Amino acid sequence: MGRAGRFRRLVVGLVVTLAALALLVWLVLWSLSPAPVTGRLVEYHDDSPVAGATITLSRQGWGLSDHDGQLIWDKRYEATVTTDPEGRFRVPMPGPVWLVGSGGGRLTVEAKGFQTLEAGYVAPGAELYLQTVPYHHERLPGGTAYLGWDEAGEPFGWSFLDHAPARDLARVDLYPLALNREPLEVTLAVPDGGGLHFVPAAAQNIATPSWGYLLR
Repeated sequence: MGRAGRFRRLVVGLVVTLAALALLVWLVLWSLSPAPVTGRLVEYHDDSPVAGATITLSRQGWGLSDHDGQLIWDKRYEATVTTDPEGRFRVPMPGPVWLVGSGGGRLTVEAKGFQTLEAGYVAPGAELYLQTVPYHHERLPGGTAYLGWDEAGEPFGWSFLDHAPARDLARVDLYPLALNREPLEVTLAVPDGGGLHFVPAAAQNIATPSWGYLLR
């Protein structure tokens, strides 16, 4: 009976010790875990909340490959949440801290009918104010504008109306004024002529100045 009692006490002591060690490890890992990222997503022009958007935060670190189960150094960990009716969100930093570390991650914001936002790096505990605009299927034609100085040192600009280089200041939209080679710095001018015009914020119905992350 005495031997059975000692064995029982030994087992209970071992279980309590293991439980205490597990709790200690959990507390240490919890204290090292990076803080979650919080924020709000709104429409750029009127600051109305964008609800139901998908917020994805991703990080890379050590882990087992999803394809062959081998240990790799660039395994991708993701955490995904959706914005509430007020456009607010709270997303934890994904991945085990002992494999990924305590650094930041990459943030992607996707909402139906709106432009996709991407932030290459978001720090742990960041509080974000994100602005987006409705998605438009129309795309403006792209291209390359050529302007600078010719072999004789004469400057020439670029005309968006003609889609070609031009020297006439009544036609050009961008015109080079000065060139500094070290460090490389080019000063451009916008003449009165041409087809490039600056539209004030009031004419675009912009309610508040842009700040935080914005994709227009």
